[in-house]
This record gives sequence, C-alpha cells and structure tokens, in this order.
Amino acid sequence: MSAPTDNHNNGLSRLWRRKPVLLIGFATAATLALFFGLNALRDLHDLHQREQQFRVQPWMTPSFLASNYNIPIEDVLGALEIDDSAKLRRTPIGMIARRNAKSRSEAIDALNKILETQREETR
Repeated sequence: MSAPTDNHNNGLSRLWRRKPVLLIGFATAATLALFFGLNALRDLHDLHQREQQFRVQPWMTPSFLASNYNIPIEDVLGALEIDDSAKLRRTPIGMIARRNAKSRSEAIDALNKILETQREETR
C-alpha cells in the first residue's frame, strides 16, 4: 500500500472538514493568548523603564536633578558635599564624586536616598 498523495487526507484539513468550530476556537484562543502575552511583556518592560528613570545616574548633573526631580539644589549639593558654584551645578555627578575622592556609588546612593525621601513626602 502506498501512502495517499491527496492533501485532503492530512490532519489539519480533516479537522477543518469535521470540526471547523473547534479549529476556529483554537485559532482564536491562540491569537488572544499571544496578544495578551505580548501586552503583558510590554507592560513589564514599561514598568522596568519607569523604575529606572527614577534612579540617579552618573551622567546627571546637580542642576538636572534639582529641576527634573523637584529636589532643592541645596539638598543635592549637600549630599555631594560640594559648595554652591555655577560650574559644579553643570558637572556630572560621576565627575564630582571622582574629584572628591568618593566612589560614584556612594554619591549616587546618597542622592537616591534624597530622591526616595522626596517621593515619600509627595505621596
């Protein structure tokens, strides 16, 4: 006996002929699962991005932090242990930390604490 060469005898086509509602239901369920799964992944990515945007980065300047995160400039300068000067307000935090012989993580941690305190006060 030879195998049938007729395409109508394959499983999917036979299922379509016998139970089209079942096949349509499965295709709909798979499409919806894919749609909602991709939406969930996008939402997780957006959540991660929002969390990251509230973290202080070494490229940020004291002026940037003060204006964008509504932190008084005096608090930012105090956390970095620097005097108020126009030049230092425009210097990245990573460079300020290096000049003061501090690690970047120490300076960033101090500023993140101020940022968290500021966020808690506004809630």
